[in-house]
Amino acid sequence: MEDYLKHIYQLQEHTDQVTTSAIAQRMDVSAASVTDMIKKLSERGYLHYTPYRGVELTPEGRGLALNVLRKHRLWEVFLVEYLDFPLHQVHEEAEDLEHLPSTELVQRLDKLLGYPRIDPHGDPIPTADGTIEDQHGRLLAHAQPGQSARIVRVSDTNPELLRYLESIGLVPHTEIQIKSRAPFEGPMVVEVDGVEHSLGNTVMNHIFVNIHPR
Repeated sequence: MEDYLKHIYQLQEHTDQVTTSAIAQRMDVSAASVTDMIKKLSERGYLHYTPYRGVELTPEGRGLALNVLRKHRLWEVFLVEYLDFPLHQVHEEAEDLEHLPSTELVQRLDKLLGYPRIDPHGDPIPTADGTIEDQHGRLLAHAQPGQSARIVRVSDTNPELLRYLESIGLVPHTEIQIKSRAPFEGPMVVEVDGVEHSLGNTVMNHIFVNIHPR
């Protein structure tokens, strides 16, 4: 149930109404499973369902979703900073840890980590009262040759892609220069620590940056 609320919240960040097909695709489950869970969540007051349009979280559902996200992202910080997990592994590990029920454990974890505001991927960490900052950055795909930028966030949905980004140094807080871009949405060449890399659209659409003023 918590996983559904979390994923619906993340989908709802980009659209007001989240379709059942979008939920099924994101969670890799059947449409029938989604329908059954939506019914249960609706009965408990966690979401509203409008036929042929989709679902929308209620304030109660949003609060639970943010609590799960808070635990998930705090555990990701812990795994990276204290256990030296590589970036591409922490998301899967945190999927299990996020369901530990102890509120005191989460409070102590937050204090131990120094009350971090973002997770290792650059995503904002909700506070204990359910406040969450807006996600920052624009897709690297929208940057132009000659611009310089700082990576602020990378998508955590593809472990193999994350492994590749780590291997070439394209991780949050890294400074990059956009050297060139082939026409018709072709590859982009970026420079990282003096080394140039050619990036395709799949990679560019998983990286978010802040462009530096010229």
